[in-house]
Amino acid sequence: MKNSDISLPDNLITAKITQLIQEQLKLEHSTQINCELSLQELGLDSLDLVELIIKLEDLFKRQISDEQAQLFLKPVDIVNYFSC
Repeated sequence: MKNSDISLPDNLITAKITQLIQEQLKLEHSTQINCELSLQELGLDSLDLVELIIKLEDLFKRQISDEQAQLFLKPVDIVNYFSC
């Protein structure tokens, strides 16, 4: 899979990532996600994170290396990665 030149506004990237996390945790869409909390604090385990990474790759048409995925400690880390 190749990196895509898709460029979205940061607020849209944040909204899409937040939505994926809500879906992964089976939360209502009205539930607020604090992007400064760790993914673990939000309730994501290692399997959830792998599934989230696959969904992010599909959504953004961008492959995420295992090394990069290990750097995703908080939702804000994911947002920053896709904002660049």
